[in-house]
Amino acid sequence: MNKRKVLGLIAIVSVLFLSIISGFEPIRAQVSITGVTLSSEAPVPWQMDYDGSKYIWYGGTKTYGYLTRVDTTTVLSNPTGAVQWWQVAPAFHPDHPTAAYAGASVGVAIGAGYIWAGAQYTGADDQTTELLCRFDPITTTTTLYVVPVIGKAIRAIRYDPAGYIWVAVSAVLRFNIASGTWTTCTDRFGAYDLLLDNNNLWITHSGYGGGIKKMDKTTFVLTSYTASGIPRLLTKDFGSNIWFSMNNRKIAKLVQGTGAISEYDIGIPAGYDSPYGVIFDKNGKLWIAGYNYTRYICFDPSIGTVVQTISTTNQPYYFTKDHLN
Repeated sequence: MNKRKVLGLIAIVSVLFLSIISGFEPIRAQVSITGVTLSSEAPVPWQMDYDGSKYIWYGGTKTYGYLTRVDTTTVLSNPTGAVQWWQVAPAFHPDHPTAAYAGASVGVAIGAGYIWAGAQYTGADDQTTELLCRFDPITTTTTLYVVPVIGKAIRAIRYDPAGYIWVAVSAVLRFNIASGTWTTCTDRFGAYDLLLDNNNLWITHSGYGGGIKKMDKTTFVLTSYTASGIPRLLTKDFGSNIWFSMNNRKIAKLVQGTGAISEYDIGIPAGYDSPYGVIFDKNGKLWIAGYNYTRYICFDPSIGTVVQTISTTNQPYYFTKDHLN
């Protein structure tokens, strides 16, 4: 059997689950899911990144301003001891302590020896309130960078080996790691998710009716594409096609070069705010997080159809992969 593992964290109201999907067999699409209940005191996850060898790092909700680390090598045998968390952003904004308070830790990226996380604050909407947190996992110290005032509602953070952190907020911002300076790359259009792709940055957005954009990382020139729904989270297949989930219970493929978009119904009934996370395994199957549809969905692009749907009692939102994939 051709084994593979996809690691995912599922947020529910009061506890956490680490789901490990394993034992994928390309022909029969047989999958097993191991759910591990973590401490109810741990922050509830939202987005995450994997360091490629051992740790998942996530930011999230419930315990605001915190960054959490999960040891994937011991979480099955010792779920409580495998999880640690640190406060990386203050509960009240240092510049607006009486007007802005932490709402969530949104976006996580690993790079340049640090864990990067966004701190989203509510209140003082006309002020610079969002923070980019640089956490040193060795010294467990944090450096805070104030996001420009245009940067409201952090949604995603991506590390660029060229020396930048890209941040999806109301607009798209670029943070220079060496100089600690910001560049505003776009106007406000409700940027939601980001995907680095060679010299381009792909962006989903909810403003102006929603859409997907390709931005040249050097010139910031945008090319826009429109689908039938509002695009959400992004991934890329082995043929460099861009895939994304949408708020109308569908997924879509955008072919680079032509810009052609193909959309697929994945069997989610009406009335669900789904799907969200999308990721490819090494066999070319697309895994989809059903969120409040409470399903894992496996889609085979080669035949354009769902090949397996797996029920869960929780709400899958976001995926990351281990170093074998």
